[in-house]
Amino acid sequence: MPTSLAAVLLTPGIASIALARFTTPGCWQRNCLVQNDAGALCVQAAYNGAPTTCNDKVLSRLLDVHVHSKIGLSIAYYDERGHILAPAIWPVPAPLPFPVYVCMSGRRSDANDHYRTLCRTALHDDDVYNASAYDRVCAVERPQGFVSDGCYSVNAVPSTNPLDNPALVHAVFVLGAIVTIGTLATYFRKSLKHGWRFFVTSRYGRRFLGVTRRED
Repeated sequence: MPTSLAAVLLTPGIASIALARFTTPGCWQRNCLVQNDAGALCVQAAYNGAPTTCNDKVLSRLLDVHVHSKIGLSIAYYDERGHILAPAIWPVPAPLPFPVYVCMSGRRSDANDHYRTLCRTALHDDDVYNASAYDRVCAVERPQGFVSDGCYSVNAVPSTNPLDNPALVHAVFVLGAIVTIGTLATYFRKSLKHGWRFFVTSRYGRRFLGVTRRED
């Protein structure tokens, strides 16, 4: 168990608990939390300007961790080392024993096959309207590789590699087989031709064919 997670689980004596979980829909900076058919809150984003470079090392690392997460939660809490703490309904202790961050991924509603993943500091329950929550925020226009909570699915991107085309691969295989067979046929034909000449001109070949050689 990560040390940071153990610290949270072993601090029941903290004076008060601030629920940082998300329970109601809300929007901020053209990013929205919407409720899906299963009742879960999911991120739905829209274009809010050209992507910017993330200069925050912690958030940059968390973006990478969230995008490549094998757990696949579209909304998840992390510590600054990238250890996942819990899903969106996790209650965070207050005062916080360490900085807590939330990362979110979702489909963009204004463009097909476009997505957004963002990470920021987590403050309290339903803090989407708290401006201080966005003092540290970074985003990338890409989805997670794996999503397990049903909030969105990633459409397969058509491959630009011609070798991924089964018909082309089959044609190349057949062509290679033809070239190989042709090469072998040519080789054996030459070998048989030279062998026949050797047999015909040999003493045994002449005897077999009824040809006698004049002896001096």
